[in-house]
Amino acid sequence: LTIAKAFKALGAVEEAMENFERAYELLRKQPGPTHTNTLSAQFELGWYTARKLVAFRSEDESRRLDERARILMPSAHRIAAATLGEAHPFTLKLGISLSRYLALFGKPGEAEPVLSGIFSHLDDGRQPVPGITPALRAEALLARGEIRKLQGREAEARKVYYEMH
Repeated sequence: LTIAKAFKALGAVEEAMENFERAYELLRKQPGPTHTNTLSAQFELGWYTARKLVAFRSEDESRRLDERARILMPSAHRIAAATLGEAHPFTLKLGISLSRYLALFGKPGEAEPVLSGIFSHLDDGRQPVPGITPALRAEALLARGEIRKLQGREAEARKVYYEMH
């Protein structure tokens, strides 16, 4: 997983994807499919699969990659919610990333409920929630703004961006 993340940081997409694939296969065996490292590798593999959609070579390949991404990422989010809890910061971070993926790949209507569920666990600014950092809250707000913008709701997106300041 560390090697995959290093390739990711270097922008080496193919090498990162290959290593996330290998990490995912190894981590599913040990420490197991519900461990955060396994879920992280699974989600990243889904994300890189989705990124390959941008450079697809055929309609069949595009469909196959989209199906794989749509299985890996939501599955990692569901497993994290079931094992760690819906309000766990790791689960929330996966949910934010999942909502961004859905929105960016033409499914903003599916992204909105995921993000709404996340906001139900974030603090309202009056009472801090353990493990919820300002950065996580800002990331969720940014995703909400992006989704609203992709839905053509520019005024609402601007309002969300102003809320971040």
